[in-house]
Amino acid sequence: MRAVTPYRFPEHEDTARFLKIHRLTVAKFKFTETANKLAIHSRLYLFRHGLTEANREGRFVGHTRAPLSREGIDYARKIAQQLTEFPVSAVYSSPVYRALETATIVAETLKLPVKKIKGLEDINIPEWDGKRKDELLDDPSTGYAIWKRAPDTFIAPGAETLGQLQKRGIETVERILVDHPGQTTVAVTHTVLLKCIILHYSKRPLSDYRSIQIAHTSPLVLVCHDDNIYIDS
Repeated sequence: MRAVTPYRFPEHEDTARFLKIHRLTVAKFKFTETANKLAIHSRLYLFRHGLTEANREGRFVGHTRAPLSREGIDYARKIAQQLTEFPVSAVYSSPVYRALETATIVAETLKLPVKKIKGLEDINIPEWDGKRKDELLDDPSTGYAIWKRAPDTFIAPGAETLGQLQKRGIETVERILVDHPGQTTVAVTHTVLLKCIILHYSKRPLSDYRSIQIAHTSPLVLVCHDDNIYIDS
């Protein structure tokens, strides 16, 4: 059986310490009524959506309806084919267009419906959607320079913070694991959320956000065993 390559941690000075944390106890979260229902050996493959032309143009894609590029479509088909070798029981997706398009390609190959779930959507910063990142950086009033330097401190009217995104993302992936005891599931989401999930389960602060790199081609794999959730590295 050909395995889907799991997420590999980037090379940096903390790699040795980072990789020592292989089995990570699930953090206590507010909705603890589900905690005792956590499944044994449930597995969730989290993928970033495929590339879009807006990504290549250096835009903050956000919640815009940017379609997948040809490369992004090919990527979705590739991971779909790899996943046919696994007993996938459900495919979840962020409702944002590029993620949903990726998930639809995967789901059609696996002959499963796509379940849209809002908790997986990209960070919500409406004023940046569709704009070029270099233009945002040149305008101090946008706050993008703060986002680049210390995203965990970024606050703007009507915008979601990194902490808020992490909270709803963790609640969402844990809900998926609880709802599929002993099963394998797939979810398509976004870079910012994937980084926040990695930081949470490695017990690292959001200030470490910029040290995490996410590849388009590798999933982040969460495993639930007894009452523990950990990253399968």
